[in-house]
Amino acid sequence: AVFLNMTQPALSMQLKKLEDYFKFPLFESQGKRKVLTLYGESVYSESKRVLNEFNRSFEAIDRHYLDETQMCLRIGGRRELLFGIQKKLKFKGCIKFDILTSTDAVRALESGVIDIALSRHRPDSSDIIAKKFITSCPWLVLNHKWLVGKKPENIIYDRDFLSKTPSIVYSESGDLMKDWLRHVNINLKDLNIKYIVPDWLNILQMIEIGFGYAIIPDSIESNLNSVVQIELPCNVVKAETYYYLYKKSLVKIPVFEKILKTL
Repeated sequence: AVFLNMTQPALSMQLKKLEDYFKFPLFESQGKRKVLTLYGESVYSESKRVLNEFNRSFEAIDRHYLDETQMCLRIGGRRELLFGIQKKLKFKGCIKFDILTSTDAVRALESGVIDIALSRHRPDSSDIIAKKFITSCPWLVLNHKWLVGKKPENIIYDRDFLSKTPSIVYSESGDLMKDWLRHVNINLKDLNIKYIVPDWLNILQMIEIGFGYAIIPDSIESNLNSVVQIELPCNVVKAETYYYLYKKSLVKIPVFEKILKTL
């Protein structure tokens, strides 16, 4: 009652009217407290879902009339991609970033949770527009302390160095590392793997501190002189292309149409 700024009798009457509408009790008493029954929990969950849909529908209408500074742009994708798009966007309103895998970003876009997905997947849908964001080739990165007596251009083919030096592997698939190891005839199980990390930026931070070596996309770059970045041939380790994905309906909103043209 305090939270809703109502008197307690008025709130009790509202709850009674609500319960009279349904076939089964919504509440049960536990001492002096009223708690939801299982039926009440089900009603609450479904009501919340319906109200969220209701709010999203009217938010979509509002967007046609709001000023840019009053709007919120919702973008989902991997963390390093969100970091990259942040530099390109020229938007005066609020920007909400959701850290999502490529697959989850597409699902969030299709369900209307986000406006723009950054993903390497291009859905087979006539309702979704895909524009190239970035093509990422791989490079081997390591702290210079591991290069004592060695030339950077040689270590990428040095099987002894690659096998014995501590390494960090990206946990989602490890495909970049696997592709290069296959090229130099090394099995992944023969590596001195110290860490398995599900985030490219975290891997780079670990390299900067001095933890071994890793193979990461070249879209993630260190500004530290202590980090050595050696480009790998794209014809050996597959380059990945990422896309901006958004629904055609977003273009109909004048503010977003202007933003999307700059991407």
